[in-house]
Amino acid sequence: MPDALDGDYSRSRAVLMGTWSYRHLKPVDAAERSYHRMRDLLRGPVCGEWPEDRMTAVANPETVGELRRELVEAFLDVEDVALFYFVGHGLYDYRDRLHLTVQATEPRTPYRGATSLPFESVREAFHHSRARTKIAVLDCCFAGLAARAEGSLAIDMPLPQSGSYLMMSSSEYAKSWYELPDESAEPQTYFTKYFVDTAEAGIAGRPPGLTLDDLFATVARRLVRDGIPEPRSRTDDYAARFAFARNKAAENGPDALYEEAYRLEREGGAEHLPTMKALYRTAAEQGHGRAMCRLGLIEEGRTLAEMEGTPLGEVVDTDVFAAVRWYTRASEGGDEAAPLLLGRVYEEVFREPHEALRWYQLAVNRGNSAARERLNGLRYRLDHGLGPPSRDEDHETT
Repeated sequence: MPDALDGDYSRSRAVLMGTWSYRHLKPVDAAERSYHRMRDLLRGPVCGEWPEDRMTAVANPETVGELRRELVEAFLDVEDVALFYFVGHGLYDYRDRLHLTVQATEPRTPYRGATSLPFESVREAFHHSRARTKIAVLDCCFAGLAARAEGSLAIDMPLPQSGSYLMMSSSEYAKSWYELPDESAEPQTYFTKYFVDTAEAGIAGRPPGLTLDDLFATVARRLVRDGIPEPRSRTDDYAARFAFARNKAAENGPDALYEEAYRLEREGGAEHLPTMKALYRTAAEQGHGRAMCRLGLIEEGRTLAEMEGTPLGEVVDTDVFAAVRWYTRASEGGDEAAPLLLGRVYEEVFREPHEALRWYQLAVNRGNSAARERLNGLRYRLDHGLGPPSRDEDHETT
C-alpha cells in the first residue's frame, strides 16, 4: 500500500471536485482557492507527488451529467488508494441525505436530488472499488450527514490492512465556515485551509509520515481553538494509519522551518503567506522565539502590508490578540525583539503608552537598539502632551 513516503500512486486515483459558481446559490470564492490548494498539495512533494494521470479534476461542473458513471469508472480498477475530495455548497434532501452541488443545482427541496450529486453515489463508487484505502474529504455544509446509516466507505469483505477514512468539515445540520472576500485577499474554506497548512508545515513530535489520524486530530484541535466549529470524522479498520503526508517537522527542526518560512517571506510573494504562516506556527509551537515574532507580525497584518505596499489599516483578516499572545510567549522565552513588538502594539493599537514604556524598557535591557529609539520617542511625546502615533505611521518590523 503506497503512502506519502514512497510516492507510488500508479495503482491509485484521486478525484477532486469543487464548485464555486452557481446559477441559483450564492457563489463561494473561497471554494475555488481551496480546490486549487488541495490539488497543489497532492501534486507536491509533501504528499508524494501524485502523478497528473492519476488525478481526475472536476472543476466547477455545470451539471451532474455523467458524474456518477465517471466516479465508478475512476475507482473501479484502483487497488491501493481511492481519494475523493469535494469543496462547495452542501445540501440535504427530504430524507436527510447529503448532496454535493454543481453549478445548476436548484436549492428547492423537490429539485435537490435531481440537480446535485448524492454522496451515496460516491459511496457506491467506493463500494465497487477494490482499493485498500478509501478516503473522502468533504468540505461543505451538512457534511456530517455523510456518516449516517451506511456510513462506511469500505467494501463488504475487507482486504488485509484495508480501511476507510471520512473527514467532514461540519456536523450533520451545521454550516461549514469559509472566509469572505472582504476578510481575506485570498479567501479559503477554513477546513481545507487548516488541513493544507498543517500538512505543509508538519506536526511537531509526530513520526516522518503523518497519518490521517495525525492530520485530522491536529486540524480539529486548531479549528476549535480558533473559534471555528469542530469537524467530524469516521474511520474503519486500518485507514487511520495511512501516511498521507511527509512530516516536515520531523525532517527539519524549528530552525530549518523558520529559515524556510523566512526565505519565502524575503521573496515577497503574498501567495506564499499561508505556507509561511504554517511553517512559522510549527516552529513557534516547538519554542522558536523568532518564529513566534514573525507569526505575530503576520497576525497583525504587518507582513502582508509590507509585501503589498499598502497601509496597515487597509489589511483585513488580522488578529492583534493572537499576535500579542505570540509576542508574549516569545518575550517570556527571552527574545529581545518580542518586548519591542509588544510595546508597539500597546502604544499604537491599545493606546496604553505607560504599558508600552514598560515593554520598550525591557527590550532595551535586552540590548535592542530599536527599542531605545521607540522608548525615547514615546517619552518625548508624553512630555510634550502628544499622543501615541497611529498604526500607519510606520511599518517597522524585526
